[in-house]
Formats: sequence, structure tokens, C-alpha cells
Amino acid sequence: MDHDWDKLNQTVLKLIQEGKYQEALVPAEEAVSFAENEKEGPHYNLAVALNNLGELYHAMEDYEKAETVIKRALNTFETLLGPDHEDVADSLTNLAELYIAQGAFDQAEPLMQRAAEIKEKTTDKDKTDLIQSLTGLATLYRFQGKHKAAMELFQRTLGLLEDALGKDDPNLGPVLNSLGQSQQGLGQLEEATNTYRRALSIYEKAIGPGHPAFAETLSYLAEIYIATGFHQIAESFLRQSLEIREGSLPEHHPDIAESLQKLTIVLQSQGRGQEAAPLMQRVIDIYSHAYGNDHPAVLQQKNTLGEYYLSQGNFDTAKTLLTEALNAGESAFGTDHPAVAQTLNNLAVLHDKIGNFTEAEPLHQRALVIRRKVLGPEHPVITQSYDNIAAHYMARGRNQDAEELLNQSLAIWEKNMGEQHPATAQAYYNLATLQVSEGKYTEAETALVKSRKILESSQGTSNFHLALVFEALSAIYRKTDRPMEAKEYSARAFKIRNPEQPQNQRNN
Repeated sequence: MDHDWDKLNQTVLKLIQEGKYQEALVPAEEAVSFAENEKEGPHYNLAVALNNLGELYHAMEDYEKAETVIKRALNTFETLLGPDHEDVADSLTNLAELYIAQGAFDQAEPLMQRAAEIKEKTTDKDKTDLIQSLTGLATLYRFQGKHKAAMELFQRTLGLLEDALGKDDPNLGPVLNSLGQSQQGLGQLEEATNTYRRALSIYEKAIGPGHPAFAETLSYLAEIYIATGFHQIAESFLRQSLEIREGSLPEHHPDIAESLQKLTIVLQSQGRGQEAAPLMQRVIDIYSHAYGNDHPAVLQQKNTLGEYYLSQGNFDTAKTLLTEALNAGESAFGTDHPAVAQTLNNLAVLHDKIGNFTEAEPLHQRALVIRRKVLGPEHPVITQSYDNIAAHYMARGRNQDAEELLNQSLAIWEKNMGEQHPATAQAYYNLATLQVSEGKYTEAETALVKSRKILESSQGTSNFHLALVFEALSAIYRKTDRPMEAKEYSARAFKIRNPEQPQNQRNN
């Protein structure tokens, strides 16, 4: 009897590995039925069959069935093996990954934490399972915006890998990249740059600079230069990354789209939106081919392209793209998914721009409700809703309500990222912009000086965002009859925006 069940189980695993999910469904369900009929009550074959069927439902994005089956597998493993067995940890991880796929990070977190605790107890000499579990938990923390907790776990994982493999093994690369992303999220841009460059050095020696892994790290490093305003350097890295990926990967590989997507950000930041738009459409085509039209990556890129047309004043095209993304997102993920919230946010901004304030407000509020529900009330993503609703209120003369939201946004960034993070600097700048419009020049100056100090400390004195702060300070000083300070900050902003222009021309 066990032999017959084993044959079914092996067939299921083979088909899943080949990506033949629909073909695997019948033998997977048969394996569960076979195990149920084989013995009464919970037993190991039943637990394994349930686990495989749950993973299959997950792969097919039938999340409701997947949750029911994986929970049953987890309960069976716990009954048979006790609460601290490795198979229980694996089942907990499967359930957590299911919640992560649905954006339910708060539900996933305690499961991943418990799985890691079990691996700590059960792992002996071979640290592979513990490393995988810690990496999964750290990645979840990063998704949640808990970059400090993520960084600490990635650093620990890196140490375990170095002990096991040495300091120049290419298997360190993915962990170094993840560590760099966490450092970047904390505003530790110099540390992140060094981490990415270490990964590049390891890859260059071990697998060569033409490998897709090298291209991936180049793409991450480019993000640092985007954030610090060095767009030409970022563009160079991204074009190199794109060239490697196009030369080594299939035509519709998602990694090609990832390089293209970041390249569009760089091009737009340089006012080259016309070059960026066809690349955005190519990203949509690649993701649609790779994942299907309703995948989150497709919806996100339709959002991005819609945002571009929105910025260009092409409201009809923007509305079409954003409406398509909203309808597809609600159909694929339900009404409470973060991807749906992002589209709602963008549609609300569109209605604000064309003066449809009555239609904009419920969209803003619905996006905010989803984000609070799914991500928690203090997730950094929520600040986007606060900032955009504040702009909506300002347009309607509700400045007091707007200022309250901007202060909440600032508090979230300070709590999540600390007082010296560039995002906190941006929050101070947003608050100052409102205060200037109300004539609160003293309060606005205080906020802008804080923003300036953060940016100068974390990103140097040539950052594009710093130019905006200098221009805002210059405007305040002109309004408050402080011409020397106004001239000084105007000149400093000009120097950032025009680094190659001679000094004598600047003063004319």
C-alpha cells in the first residue's frame, strides 16, 4: 500500500517541479484520498500528501483551498511529531509563504518566527536549514519595512555562511544583496554601497562579470546612485546590467524587465520621459508573457505607466491604464490587496489633478483603509496615503487636516527608519511646504533645516533632493527679508543642479 502511495507522491512532486500544476492536481488529490483510506486518523503519509496538495494550490493561486489544506497538514504534523519537529517548521514556513503571497505580512510573521525557533533547536552541524529559515524571516521583515531587524538577521546569516563556505564563495552573493537592501532601507547608503561592491567582487572572481548574478547586483547598486541623485552613474550601471541580462537570459525573462524598470526611473528623473514610456510598455509585455496579465508585477507596471501619463497631463490614457490595473487587481486578489490600494491611490491623485475632488476622496480613504488593515497602522507605505490625502485637503483649503496627516507621516518615518533617514528628511520637507503656504515661516524654516541636516549627513552635499530644500529655504528668506541668506541658498541649489557650470556664470 505504501508503495502505491509513494508512486503517486513522486508523480506529484515531479509534475510540480516541471511547473505542470494542472496535471499534478489529480494525482495530488488522489494521494490525499489514498492516505486517508490507508489508515484511520492522522499519519505521516497523510501529512505529506496534504502538504504537497497545499503547495500545489498555492502555486495555482487558489489561496483559500491552499490555506485550508496547509493548516490541516500542519495540525497533522504537530499531532504526530510534536510542536518542535523540523517537518512542523517546514509546514509553518509553507503557511507563512502563502500569507506573504497575499500581502498578509502580520499573519506570516509569527509563523516564520516560530519556524526559525524550531530550526535553532533542531539544527546541529549542518546549518543549511537554519540559514534558509533565518533568510526567510529576514526577507519578511524587509517586506514589512522592519529594516533594522532584517539587517541583523542577514548579518547573522552571512556569518553562518562565511563559517561554512569561506568569505569568497558566490553563495554569499544573494545574502549580501539582501543585506545591502536592508542597509539601504535604513538610509545607510555608504554601508549598502560597500556591501554591493563586495558582492560584485566575489561574483567577478568566481563566476565572471557576464553572469546574471553580477547583473543583479549592478542593478541594486544603481539604486544607491538613483537615491543620491547620481543619475548618469545609475544609468551606466543599469545599461550594463540590461546588456548582461539580454545576452544571457531568455527574451521574456523577468530580470530583464527589472533592469528596464529601474532604467525608466532614471530616464524620467532626467526629464527623458519620452524615452522611458516605450520601455515601460516593454516591461508590461515581459511580465505579462512571464506571469500572465493579472500578476502583481503587471499591475504595478501599469500603475507606473499610468503615473507617467498622469505626470504628462495625459489624463485619459492614465485613467485607462489605472482602471485596467484596478479591475484586474480586484479580480485576481480581491478588494483588500496592497496592489489594489496602490492603484486606488493613483486614481485618487488623478481625480485630484483634474479637480474631481468628490470622486478622489473615497478612493484615497479606501486605499488608506486597505493599507492599515493589511500592513498595520505604522507601515511606511501608509505615508504615501497620508501625503496624498494631505495634498487633497490642501487643494480644498483644509490645511489643518493636512498638517495633521503630514505630522503623522513624519512620526511613522521617524519610528520606522529613525530621525536621520532620507525619508524622514522628505517628510520634514513636505510639512514645510504646507507651513510656507500658510505663512508659518519660522516653523517651515525649522523643518527645512532638519531636512537639510539629514540629507547632508546621509547623502552628501550634491543630492537633488537637497537642492529642493535649499530652494525652499531661499524662498523663505526672501519672504522674511533676509536677502543674503536667500542668495546663499539659491546659489547652493544652483550649484547642485548645474555642477559643471563655471562660477562666474552662476553669479550673473
